[in-house]
Amino acid sequence: FMVGISSSSPGEFEISKEGRTDRFFKDVGLSSEVQTGDPEFDREFYIISEQPGFAAAVFALPEKREAVREIFRLGFNSVKLEDKNLVAQWSPFALKEDREPSFIIGAVPPLARLGKDLPIMQPSISRVDTSGWKAKKRVAFAVPLVLLPLGIGLMMAGTRWYPALDEGKLFLESLRYSLPLLALFTWFAARIIKGRASSHKDFLSIFLISLFGFPASGFGTMVFLNGWLDLSPPTAHTVPVSRKYTTRSKNSTNYYVTVNSWRRAGEDEDLSVPRPFHERIGPGQATITVVTKPGRFGFEWIVEYRLGEAGRQWTYASYASLTLNPKITAQAGNKMSLQVSRSPLGGCCGCQMIQ
Repeated sequence: FMVGISSSSPGEFEISKEGRTDRFFKDVGLSSEVQTGDPEFDREFYIISEQPGFAAAVFALPEKREAVREIFRLGFNSVKLEDKNLVAQWSPFALKEDREPSFIIGAVPPLARLGKDLPIMQPSISRVDTSGWKAKKRVAFAVPLVLLPLGIGLMMAGTRWYPALDEGKLFLESLRYSLPLLALFTWFAARIIKGRASSHKDFLSIFLISLFGFPASGFGTMVFLNGWLDLSPPTAHTVPVSRKYTTRSKNSTNYYVTVNSWRRAGEDEDLSVPRPFHERIGPGQATITVVTKPGRFGFEWIVEYRLGEAGRQWTYASYASLTLNPKITAQAGNKMSLQVSRSPLGGCCGCQMIQ
């Protein structure tokens, strides 16, 4: 909810209650707030302005500070002068039946006193040169904004082309690199954007994006390169199926088989397979062949699954196997059908039947 009046002043400022976050970042030196010379007012309110000289001159006057206090006592939580409009804002605002509308009329007189006879200052003189700081700010925002979609793209490609058996462990391994880089970038971003009243708000936005961008790009890069750089020959593991099961969500059904692990004696592996493959498997009645590669970083990934039956063979291949290693072919005179679908593991797979 906003109440505003027009102003002839070209200046600008925004004032709100000073919170613990504002105080903390001011104390550690990241933010530098406009000070009015009134310690009590400076502890209670936080002023942001690209014209610190103008804002300091406005709130050096006791009547202006008292007008701000009066507006906030009515329930408003910010006052902003921008583009020759002086606005008191109440956000979030809940409309209640027992709320008296007098607060709307009551905000006008203190707003008028606050906007009356504001210091006349030329913007070219009073405004701090922000071109260099804005360039640094753009750089600080650009890094995580580039890393986040890049990481998501690499994750999608990596899990589709080179689905790792232990993606959780691979993710934890990637944190060994992404988290130190996140810490280094956080320090760098704080260094280049500090010194302004709004620095901490920009820093928190940058950090939040980076908190997702760096781990995403680290995991995406690692899962992709683990398969893409793996030049070792594939290995086939023929294992018995102990059970099959499905999981259902709101928009999809996923199909799994449980097999005896070829990596750890006495343990099982749960593998995601397409529906046609799943329907042809009976517990205790079939074995499947899992073809894997060891991975460039030591994380084994699936090239394809094979299910042999009398006179036919079903193959479930990763997208990398279909596009980079199309070695499964039908012999002359045999019939072959190919179905491509999206794997519940996140991969794109193909079901190939050779009769």
